[in-house]
Amino acid sequence: MKVPRIEVTMLEDSTINLSLIRRLGATPLDVPLNFDDLLKNGFDEGAFELGKKILSTLKIWNEGKFKNAPAGKKTNSFAPDNYDAAMTLLEISVSSKTSKYVESIESLLKEHQAKDKIQHDFLDNDWPVIKNRLISFK
Repeated sequence: MKVPRIEVTMLEDSTINLSLIRRLGATPLDVPLNFDDLLKNGFDEGAFELGKKILSTLKIWNEGKFKNAPAGKKTNSFAPDNYDAAMTLLEISVSSKTSKYVESIESLLKEHQAKDKIQHDFLDNDWPVIKNRLISFK
């Protein structure tokens, strides 16, 4: 299979899951999207938002291929800071009592390389404790 790639899956609970696979053998980064939230402003807007998330990710992975793309109208990029994405997945994991996203969270935190002291402290001090607690949800 070719990488990088993005897999879009509709799960049984109507969650739309984006699996972001950057390298062969790497654990996919799973990004769950709430189906109802995605379609709350109608199908066309939901399709636009999903497409924006996919293209924003592809742009991060393939910056050079997008450098000549017209800017278009300004919209919020899906591409969140890795730390923010990790915190979102952490919130989902804790509220759902699942260990499903532990590897994705850890990967995001490590790729982020702690841009400031608070985030660095979180990675070194808080994350190991939280990770162990999440793993206990298996």
